[in-house]
Amino acid sequence: MKRLVEETFSLTAKQAAHALPIAVDQGTVEFKIADRYVQQISLVSTPGNAGGIVHWFLCPGCNRRTRKLYLPLDEAAFLCRRCHSLGYGAQQSRALRRKTIS
Repeated sequence: MKRLVEETFSLTAKQAAHALPIAVDQGTVEFKIADRYVQQISLVSTPGNAGGIVHWFLCPGCNRRTRKLYLPLDEAAFLCRRCHSLGYGAQQSRALRRKTIS
């Protein structure tokens, strides 16, 4: 079974964008993890469909754009859901139901 998104600490790009200076749409944000690790994560932005801008992280593991990064309890770095191999609880409950029905 995969580890679950719901059981990890997550951070959104929108939250992290508040650390950027006003009128700056991209940059690097630094996170201190458990007073032991410091991780720098890049933020970029794109125009939103309804105006404004949308903030994205560049995942340090795969360099893809993502709106959320996750930090499982046994890990030392924020990465995207794919890099941490995280699944959703609803996905696993559906898989269990399919196995019991078959």
